[in-house]
Amino acid sequence: MNMELDVYASELRRIRDTVDRLLDERLRGEPLDGPNSALSKSTLEIASTVKRILKFRDLRIEVFDAQLFADPAWDMLLEIFLCDLTQQRISVSAACAGGRVPPTTGLRWAKLLEKRGLIKRRNDPLDSRRVHLSLTEEAFTKMRILMEHRLAGVT
Repeated sequence: MNMELDVYASELRRIRDTVDRLLDERLRGEPLDGPNSALSKSTLEIASTVKRILKFRDLRIEVFDAQLFADPAWDMLLEIFLCDLTQQRISVSAACAGGRVPPTTGLRWAKLLEKRGLIKRRNDPLDSRRVHLSLTEEAFTKMRILMEHRLAGVT
C-alpha cells in the first residue's frame, strides 16, 4: 500500500511542479506555451495561493502528527481545484492521496463530495481504467471566491 501511495504522491508532485513552472514563467514575463497559455494573472495568483496553502499543510504534517489535523475533504478539494485552475487532470487515486488518508477512506470522501455536488468524475478517453475528478462549476466558483478573499487578506 505504501508503494501505491508513493505513485500517487509522485503524480501530485508532477502536478505541483507544472504549476510552479507556470508561475515561474509568468513571473519572469516569459510567454506561456501549450494549453495553459490562457491562464490569467489572477488565476496564476490564486494557483500560487493554493500552492502555499498546500505546502503549509505538508509542513504542518511533518511537524505534528497528521491525524491531529485530518481534513481529507478540504485537502482533496484544494488538490482538485489547483488542477482545474491550471488545466491539469487529476486521477481519483491522486486526489485521494491528496486527502492524506488511506485510499479506502479517500474514496469514501470522494463519493461524499460527489454526492454533495462538489466534484464530478470523467472517464479518461485514453485509459478506460482511469477516472479523473474535477470540481463542479458551483464548487469551482466557491473555491475561487474563497481564494480571492484570501488574496485580499480576508482570513
